[in-house]
Amino acid sequence: MSAPDELFEEGRALQQAGQSDRAERAYLRALQLRPGHAQTLAALAGLYVDCGRPENAVPLLQRALAANPLWADGYLALGIAQWQRGATAEAEAALRKATRVRPGLVQAHFRLGELLAGAGRADDARTSLLRALKLDPGHAGARAALDSLFPESSGEPRAVSARDEQRARSLFNLGLGMHVAGRLEEAASSYRSAADAWPEYLEAVENLAAVLFALGRYAESAQAYARAAELRPENAAALAGLGASLLGAGEPEKALPALRRALGIDPDQPQASAALGAVLARLGRMDEAIPTARKAVALHPGSADAHFSLAHLLLQNGDFEEGWREFEWRKQTRHYTPPKVRGAEWDGRPLDGETLLVTMEQGYGDAIQFARFLPDLKERGVGRVILACYPALLSLFAGCAGFDGLARLDNVTGEMEPVDFDLRASLLSLPLLLGSTLETLPARVPYISTAPERVARWRARLDASADLRVGLRWTTGTRLSGSARSFSVPDAAPLVAAANARFYSLEAGPGAERNPDLPAGMELVDFGDDILPFEDTAALIAGLDLVITVDTVIAHLAGALGAPVWIALEHASEWRWMRGRSDSPWYPTARLFRQPAPGDWQSVFLEMARELASRGTAWRA
Repeated sequence: MSAPDELFEEGRALQQAGQSDRAERAYLRALQLRPGHAQTLAALAGLYVDCGRPENAVPLLQRALAANPLWADGYLALGIAQWQRGATAEAEAALRKATRVRPGLVQAHFRLGELLAGAGRADDARTSLLRALKLDPGHAGARAALDSLFPESSGEPRAVSARDEQRARSLFNLGLGMHVAGRLEEAASSYRSAADAWPEYLEAVENLAAVLFALGRYAESAQAYARAAELRPENAAALAGLGASLLGAGEPEKALPALRRALGIDPDQPQASAALGAVLARLGRMDEAIPTARKAVALHPGSADAHFSLAHLLLQNGDFEEGWREFEWRKQTRHYTPPKVRGAEWDGRPLDGETLLVTMEQGYGDAIQFARFLPDLKERGVGRVILACYPALLSLFAGCAGFDGLARLDNVTGEMEPVDFDLRASLLSLPLLLGSTLETLPARVPYISTAPERVARWRARLDASADLRVGLRWTTGTRLSGSARSFSVPDAAPLVAAANARFYSLEAGPGAERNPDLPAGMELVDFGDDILPFEDTAALIAGLDLVITVDTVIAHLAGALGAPVWIALEHASEWRWMRGRSDSPWYPTARLFRQPAPGDWQSVFLEMARELASRGTAWRA
């Protein structure tokens, strides 16, 4: 951790402990070392506002907003600071800007109403306060202000003490600083603490839900969005977030009514519109899903989420031509991390010996799947291909065809080692640039190989007496998106009686399940993290007769190696496995086994067992 980061953390801890003077000194030292640091500016400004020193907060907030002009909470904080220092015109302008940037920001409407009431503009104040109450019917402050202005309104007691509210707002400001800086885990912690201190603090709950969703913690974000919808039942955005979270958590049947409710309140709600098509697809209602997704794009032509959702449905349906065009919208979604490299992008036109930099993106499985397109680049006149590669894949991709050099690309920060090139392209954009269709999809395997001596070492560790050596991967590598895509080892019990097989665990890494319950008669060999490097996983797979896996990077790795692989798919699988097929146009050695109904792994493994029994010992030459 750098010195400015350490000072920021020190200031944050001191501010939480109520030691404002020491916190201020820590923040100021951090800014001396790193001027313009957004999260430090935001945190220090929040401290000044909390301490009643608005004249110090204003310039800090103005600097932060210059760097991020769409930061609605920053305009809210600036409006409060300007109001505290008596600059009512500037305060009103900032608060109105906050409501334009984020119309659902309850506190901006409330504070604007307070300011206008204090300026004697009762009718204007009433409009803002009623807007705040429409957004949050339980907002005690807005109700109290209306009671003061218009006694005919029935007042309600405050739901939280002034001390707890102040503490919650301070924690919320800390969370905003983290949020702006992209430190989402810490932002979630601060937002959660703010919501705990003031359970009715809608903005804290909403921001907590949004951060948890961005982190992929869908079950938790669903809980937070449900709480936001409880605080304000007509909250279409919260209901849309709830539906999207339930979809991410693998519960499309619960997501559907939440999205329908959101669209009933606001037919144009963008997140609900984009998610509804995906939910219908997961429920197997593809005939409804694609028209629904097209409607979402028509309603929100600038929505990257709507276009990206449509792309998945088109690709799953085999419409690659339009699907790859829509797939480019992924670059404008909030989850996309662009590589930190500048240079002109290749548009697919024929080249004349230029050097092309191809950058990886998204997950390891995506990188392995799309590496198949690299060899085709030379047919377009590319002179040299440099592949910007994730560190964990460097050794594995040394055995991959289609490029002339590798450059290290950090898959978290997007930082890349400097290389010389003429044009650049994303690996996942190659099928569009090359005009790939379902009929012309490159399916030559293997297109990744591993060192023969490494394969020999791993083969020596396998049981030669078994008729069949099977690699087994039963989890997706993460439980964050729900367990629907994972099966348990006991689910595979029908395989035991079907063949004289020895099973080998392909689970690896920090979340690996090391001691699963085993069905009677199954022997499962676990090599632990010896197989954690991808090149060792590849060498082990090359020595096996069969790989059985859920939809993970293991499926792509085995397919790219040309190894026999059976992929266990949930009822509504990802776009890349198409619809209703038992084969894969991506991997000729793959066989797909689909759940006939959600959660029905028993049918999947009974079908596999029948296939094993029918093949007998005819697995090795």
